[in-house]
Amino acid sequence: MPRTKKVKLNDLNQAHGKDESSEFQPVTLDQIWGDDGNGRYNTMDRDKYYDWIHEITRSELFHHASKLGIVPIDNLSLLRQRLMKEFSKHVSMYRFPANAKNQTTHKLSSEIRKILDEGK
Repeated sequence: MPRTKKVKLNDLNQAHGKDESSEFQPVTLDQIWGDDGNGRYNTMDRDKYYDWIHEITRSELFHHASKLGIVPIDNLSLLRQRLMKEFSKHVSMYRFPANAKNQTTHKLSSEIRKILDEGK
């Protein structure tokens, strides 16, 4: 039986597939796996979405709203405002800044630190 050659760990390469060039931090597993958020609205551009919901017909607007889980109402301007609000929420979920974790560092006095450490 022939012996197999041992492979050194330094010679191995592993690709993880994560896009590290992004300035936004992924928040959900779908985002880590590559979901860019375009699936629900077909765009992540606020101006394009605004123009689109103002160009489509009333029945198309009602269908779009019901597909998103928003109850269509007769007041079209209010319906468009609700759609834009939901769109903004959706975009903000995908645009979480990468360096937002430690933006604020507060120096606490020893007395405050002592009070906070009581629960440990």
